[in-house]
Amino acid sequence: MNDLRVLIVADDPLARAGLAALLSAQPGCVVVGQAAEDGDLSSALDVYRPQVVVWTWAGSAPGRTGGALGRAGRGWSSAGGAAPR
Repeated sequence: MNDLRVLIVADDPLARAGLAALLSAQPGCVVVGQAAEDGDLSSALDVYRPQVVVWTWAGSAPGRTGGALGRAGRGWSSAGGAAPR
């Protein structure tokens, strides 16, 4: 069975490190990358090809709605490459 590929997205480096340690300790779970919110998300999706994105919402700046994840993931598929249009 393949491991679950996880990308962690958080502005706070301490939150990213803590989540990475917690998730990495779980059998079948591999943290493939980490990114700061918004700024690194689009490139991180392309580079790390995660199956799951864990996003720290509590640390988000006021007014953020998660739209960056939708914009960054548009046209992308975890199956390997761009989704058909």
